[in-house]
Amino acid sequence: MAQGIKRVLALGLFVCCGCLAVSKANEAAFFDRWLQVQTNIQTWSADLRQTRSLKALTHPLRSEGKMWYVAPRRFRWELGHPPETIVVREEAKMLLYYPALKRAEQYNLEQAEGPMKETLTLMEGGFPQSRADMEQKFLIKFSGLTNGLGLLSLQPRSLAARRLMSRFDIWFSTNTYLLNATELFFADGSALRNDFFNHQTNQPISTNLMTLTLPAEVQLTTPLQPSANAKRR
Repeated sequence: MAQGIKRVLALGLFVCCGCLAVSKANEAAFFDRWLQVQTNIQTWSADLRQTRSLKALTHPLRSEGKMWYVAPRRFRWELGHPPETIVVREEAKMLLYYPALKRAEQYNLEQAEGPMKETLTLMEGGFPQSRADMEQKFLIKFSGLTNGLGLLSLQPRSLAARRLMSRFDIWFSTNTYLLNATELFFADGSALRNDFFNHQTNQPISTNLMTLTLPAEVQLTTPLQPSANAKRR
């Protein structure tokens, strides 16, 4: 899988003295309340800190940035100040842009096949549109509460998706039920965590943020179409 895709698949962790056990009834209540809040979100934005852990590196890689989300499936990421990576997801495509390199990648999500397609469908895990949609994609485990946070651990149902991503964790506030952090664990042993701060929910977001016009000199490639030649916009 392209490293760029790994960086944006995380749209859902903690080690401390221990989690508080909860009854099945309370577990269901927390999940239902969390799901209700997520399905009522129309727009959401936050500052973020992204941490990438790789087996080959002694120390993880960290980046600061910003994320915007517009229901049901549109979002924008910017990593770095000024942005070193910009990701814009629309309904049927996703664009990764590296300004300093003058390079971009476009993914037509309708043309993805096999494990890549299965994994790309999981990107909305942090903002599910319905219980049925979430349970169709994931096996869901409520892992407990600690320090005002709840943890949902999601395992992709698709075997093809699990060959790329073994688990997707979502941390949420038990006061507001808003997204606090996400972490993806990949089959190669790497992990990608996003911590979110300064949330704004259901506030206006400019439509200009949800589109991206590339400068003419940028080289554009389409990784999901291996026969396609690199082109320019």
